[in-house]
Amino acid sequence: MIINKDVMRDHNERSVLQAIVNHGPISRTEVSKLLGLNKVTVSDIIGSLTERKLVTSQGEARAAASGSGRRPELVAYNVTYGYVINFSISGLTLEMLVTQLDGRALEYGESPIDNLTVHQIVAKMEEMIRQLPKFKVDNGLQAISIAIFGVVYQNEIISSPFVDFEDVDLVGHFKQRYHVPVIRTCLKSLEQQY
Repeated sequence: MIINKDVMRDHNERSVLQAIVNHGPISRTEVSKLLGLNKVTVSDIIGSLTERKLVTSQGEARAAASGSGRRPELVAYNVTYGYVINFSISGLTLEMLVTQLDGRALEYGESPIDNLTVHQIVAKMEEMIRQLPKFKVDNGLQAISIAIFGVVYQNEIISSPFVDFEDVDLVGHFKQRYHVPVIRTCLKSLEQQY
């Protein structure tokens, strides 16, 4: 089996970042042991993640692991790298939650949407985004998620009991407008829970 070097590097980078997110603050040595990767590889990857501001130094560990010697530097995921906007479209209300990348809430808003068309709802979503304050993050908006009450198949809205989406491509519209990844998810309506 032949493995492309770039594919392996990408896999290792994702694994290192995931270990830092899940276990940080953590030292390079601990990441190396956790993943079974060479210390030089881990150090190179963490250096790259630090340059891209995905990872930040947290200083040295409080005590050396065993005996004397240099204390290891700890790294952690940079939760202020950017933010994500999350929308929920139900029958009566449009909700927006803006979060840091670790899920901490930065802003919340809601707006009534009873009897509005999908075009009016999209206009409200864009207005809510325009009214957001300037957040103290390194790289701004990173993604948008849109949750609807209804049936979604292969990222297309099949039906919704509350809003007629009139074949409007919400994902395409917001991708083109804000130039970030956009995902659409389905929330269960009350009838589907019983």
